[in-house]
Amino acid sequence: MSSRRLLPLLATVLFALSSTALYANTWEFTGSSSNVNFFANLAVTPTANPNVFDVTGISGNVNGNPITGLIPTTNPGVATYSPSGFFIFDNVVYANQPQLDIDGIAFYVNGTTEANIFWNPGYLYYQNNGFNQYLDKVSITTPEPASVALLGSGLLGLGLAFGKRLRLQ
Repeated sequence: MSSRRLLPLLATVLFALSSTALYANTWEFTGSSSNVNFFANLAVTPTANPNVFDVTGISGNVNGNPITGLIPTTNPGVATYSPSGFFIFDNVVYANQPQLDIDGIAFYVNGTTEANIFWNPGYLYYQNNGFNQYLDKVSITTPEPASVALLGSGLLGLGLAFGKRLRLQ
């Protein structure tokens, strides 16, 4: 393969590995306390800020009851009242800690029960129509951009080495 053909291929690989593409579009979120066991997969999309992601979907369960959908915001990233007016949410997650803000993520459990998971400085809470529960064991698994960047740099190195080998022949 000539270096003229290799250069567009390398440019495509580098573009695919740009900063916002380094994060996967699904994050795993778990939390528990004495009264709540929470598991969710969050579908996220990047925003203009590389450390901020809009939550566009959710699935999972709370105490074995299915999470049946995300409560949509009227304007992504802007705090919105839930349909019942019980709480405010913005459906945003962050690449850095604490990963949620005080507005949090709103969703339905069992089709009609509104719920919200949010960060109140120092604590992560699960809220459900008047019931606030501090979550003492929390894990948000986000993709590791360094691994993808390492893969990209390895591919770039192989491409350059291959191109040099072709020029020497």
